[in-house]
Amino acid sequence: MRKIVLTLLVLLLIIIIIIPSSAIACAGTTTPTSTGAAPTVTVTKTVTATPAPATTKAAKVYRWEPACELATGGPWDALNWWSNIVNDLSDGRIVSTPSTPGAVCPVEEQIETAAAGTTGVMMPTPAYYPGKVPAAGAMINPIPKSSMEMMYAYEYWHDGDISKIYTKALEDRWNVKVFGWNYGVINAIMSLKKPANRIADLKGFKFRCGDDNFAYGLNKLGASTVWFPSTEIYTGLATGVVDGFTFGGAYDHYSLATQEVTKYWVKTPLEASRNNQFVMNKDVWNELPADLQELCMKAVDASGIRYIADGYNQDDKAWDAVVKAGIEAIN
Repeated sequence: MRKIVLTLLVLLLIIIIIIPSSAIACAGTTTPTSTGAAPTVTVTKTVTATPAPATTKAAKVYRWEPACELATGGPWDALNWWSNIVNDLSDGRIVSTPSTPGAVCPVEEQIETAAAGTTGVMMPTPAYYPGKVPAAGAMINPIPKSSMEMMYAYEYWHDGDISKIYTKALEDRWNVKVFGWNYGVINAIMSLKKPANRIADLKGFKFRCGDDNFAYGLNKLGASTVWFPSTEIYTGLATGVVDGFTFGGAYDHYSLATQEVTKYWVKTPLEASRNNQFVMNKDVWNELPADLQELCMKAVDASGIRYIADGYNQDDKAWDAVVKAGIEAIN
């Protein structure tokens, strides 16, 4: 009996030890029951934003209405050629539209007008400035007998001291940059309603004269002089306000059709060449991109070469035309 009890106790102890261990072992291998829910997956996506295209700033457009002393003839042609060049080669950044003398300002105020910024560019002649800038008197000297002589005298003689003096005088007095010079044929003549075969015959004549150096000489010879715009020369002659006029060369006179209201043209020139300066408002010049500054200067050179080459040809053609029209040439 005692043996049976002990045997039962040993069996019970074995059961107590083995069964929990088996349960634990089985628990580690038991597959969990699926609940049917899909597993949650988190996906991180990196997105690189494409930058918006940069806005290109529109280039500034410079609009000018330059003028010279004439609305026809050589200087007017040169100004138009210059404008055509800068308009064509500036990619639309310059729009230069030449204006007739007096449309923007009086001829004798062209430098002041550019300085004030009314228009950015002008092509004045020194002929209207001796009373304001004494050095201008040296720029309308009748001694050079050709455009090439005048260019040499002003640009190369003594390293161009004369032109440097005049340029400095303009830039010191007004808010302008002188960025180029033009030299052209003029062979300035007198056109008359009545003959003057001798110097003494000029006494008592009344001239329309736009150049101080011409007016001074004519006054000394006994003639009187007045000035009014070139657009009024034809009417002034037709109505008897004046007996004659000076206005450049034969091409310039012919361009005004004054062969219709005069009879005698004096062929001996009062002056054989002319010059004009291109002036720009200094603030505009300083603002102008470097490539446009260079373009403006190169255009002066290009138009100036054509100005000289074309001038002699135009003068010759004008003389042929007016003589055929009945003008008497006085040598």
